[in-house]
Amino acid sequence: MLLDFLRDDRTSESDLLLAAELAGDLTVINEELVEALLSILRRGDRPERVRGRAAISLGPILEHADTRLRGCR
Repeated sequence: MLLDFLRDDRTSESDLLLAAELAGDLTVINEELVEALLSILRRGDRPERVRGRAAISLGPILEHADTRLRGCR
């Protein structure tokens, strides 16, 4: 359902903000959600607040990946 909201051009700004926030939770994030958040970041036609929220939501998974990579060295 989050993925549908993030991909739909008709989703309201408030719903996009909420979906982007929820998508960043480590318990729900997956490759498809990461791709959807990255897509929002690349789109200049999305509101700046939504793009900012998408960037913030990617933070936990990027930190998790970095921590795992550092542990492999």
